[in-house]
Amino acid sequence: MELKGDAHSRAYEHFKRAVRLNPRNVVALNGLTDAAAVVGLQDDERKWLELLAAEGPDNSPVRVELSR
Repeated sequence: MELKGDAHSRAYEHFKRAVRLNPRNVVALNGLTDAAAVVGLQDDERKWLELLAAEGPDNSPVRVELSR
C-alpha cells in the first residue's frame, strides 16, 4: 500500500500547485483538502477548508467539516 500513499502525496502536491496558480479554483481546493486529509496533514486540511469555505460560503459540507 506504499504506492497508494505515494499517490496521495503526489496528488497533494499537484493540487497545491494548481491552487497556487489559481487560488479561487474550487475543484483544486476540494482535491487539496481531500488529499491533505488522506495524507494526515490536519492543519493543512483545515487551512484549505477555510479557503474553500471563503470561495463557496453556501457549501454546507465544508461548513459541517469546519464545525468539527
